Amino acid sequence: MSTNYDDCNLFGIKNEAERYIYGSWLTLVVISSLLGDTTILVASIKYKAFRLHRTVVVFIQHIAVCDLFTATGMLLPVVLLLIYDSGGSNEVIKFIRFFIGYWVFSASPLLIGAMSVGKFLLVRYPLRARAWSKMKTHKLCAGLWILSLTVPVQHLLVDMDDVVFDCRTYMWNYRYSSEIWNTLMPITTVLAYLTPNIIIIIATILLLTSARRVAKRMQESLRWQGTMAVVITATIFTISFLPITVYFIAGPLLETDSEEPGPFFNRYYRVTEAVLYTNVMANFFTYGLTVASFREFIKKKLIMKLPCLSIGNHSQLTPSQGKYFLLFPSSFVLNSIVC
Repeated sequence: MSTNYDDCNLFGIKNEAERYIYGSWLTLVVISSLLGDTTILVASIKYKAFRLHRTVVVFIQHIAVCDLFTATGMLLPVVLLLIYDSGGSNEVIKFIRFFIGYWVFSASPLLIGAMSVGKFLLVRYPLRARAWSKMKTHKLCAGLWILSLTVPVQHLLVDMDDVVFDCRTYMWNYRYSSEIWNTLMPITTVLAYLTPNIIIIIATILLLTSARRVAKRMQESLRWQGTMAVVITATIFTISFLPITVYFIAGPLLETDSEEPGPFFNRYYRVTEAVLYTNVMANFFTYGLTVASFREFIKKKLIMKLPCLSIGNHSQLTPSQGKYFLLFPSSFVLNSIVC
């Protein structure tokens, strides 16, 4: 627990190819999040492109904001550090990056868990759901944001000087050198990460079960659009979070040499971080494939921006063609360059 990973000669990425691969992956995540999550916010707020229950749309917006914080506050600085192969030295930036990182990683499972539970309740109790307003949902999300603040604040209150540069991932992480973390670490992991993931899994199973029972009611397709959007979002998040959850639970139980901690504490940890960022970039594609109104919005905007795209009659694009263009946007770029 007390290993200091700020010695880049021991714990840094020595292989240039590995560093470029890691940096390229983070760059892809940052670009996907900046474009995708910004599009989600604009489409949902300005154009009302999500024809789903207002409660689900509010959760989608807060999750998009959380992903944007992750991309700009955490991953973008890491990409720059990877390019220059160096660490940061500014104390203010150090604490800002640490605070944002631990905050968004605590807020994300709470928001997705609340969305999963909320969608289940919408399907299970549709009449009561009529009284749920956007303002109430925003207040709930605000409460979850505030609750998630307890994780970074707790770390800083125990020992501010334990925030160190982690050469494994080029981020500012916590060292956990105080003895109190032998007790606090398992508790924090269970409450802040493991429990929300269990809630997400249970709520997702209950949601699918309830959705089948009401599939023949009115607005069947609309109901399933919202259901599948929530289910796929929750599934991707849970899968992406599992490796790092295993790390935090198994780490304190494994013996380690502070000078040579081994691949589990070095390369495996770097892989868990890379896998974790999958959920940051996945939501745009999830909503594009599951929510027809959002997919139609994207299709129309692309056609308006690229009038020279030679695909036949633009106005007659089928839903399957819309999915194709969502998955292969390079075809738009290529045609725009040629034109």
